[in-house]
Amino acid sequence: MPFADELISRHTTQSLTRAIQIAAPDAGLTALRAAAGQIDPLPLRQRADLLREALLTDLPGDYTALARTVRTARDQAPHFTGWLI
Repeated sequence: MPFADELISRHTTQSLTRAIQIAAPDAGLTALRAAAGQIDPLPLRQRADLLREALLTDLPGDYTALARTVRTARDQAPHFTGWLI
């Protein structure tokens, strides 16, 4: 059984980045890519916060635009499951 901190890992961050890149191919995803290198020493809550902030930075716009991107990732990236959501 993994430790709680391992539920959102570097691998999770990289998978999330790939899924969002599929859904938003024109987005640079600079903050999400950087998060993969920052996540290891953080506790679970800070890992979630880091990814939230990275998503909001890399995908500017309103709720509707973000929801559209998440739904596209759900529909087009088969690995967009579990803790990625």
